Amino acid sequence: MEELVTRMMARTETDHDTATAALHILLNLLRNECSAEVFDKVLATIPGAREALPEPEAKGIAGSVMSMFGSTGGVMAAMTNLTSLGLGMSQIQDVARESMHHLRDTGGQELVEEVTGAIPQLQMFV
Repeated sequence: MEELVTRMMARTETDHDTATAALHILLNLLRNECSAEVFDKVLATIPGAREALPEPEAKGIAGSVMSMFGSTGGVMAAMTNLTSLGLGMSQIQDVARESMHHLRDTGGQELVEEVTGAIPQLQMFV
């Protein structure tokens, strides 16, 4: 995980904590939007991510109802969380771009296609 965080820090010109938090936000997006099988493949490409990623928060009644209808906040919630870290739009794009490049380099094009199939908005960062 540290290798990807370091790459994000260099690309976004942010500190370690911000890059780590951005990666956690992106991983939570993938956990919520991709199948468990695809998410496991993603975690396998990022050594240490499984151990470092916080467990998902309990959804409560509102979250359970939202997820019944397919909404977990998705990309918009991730964007809001990334901007709350103080990242600008170009930095958010760099986080997504660096993450997708990492997935392609370590997991292959097929994994990238599985992720972008689940989250089409990430296609522009491939």
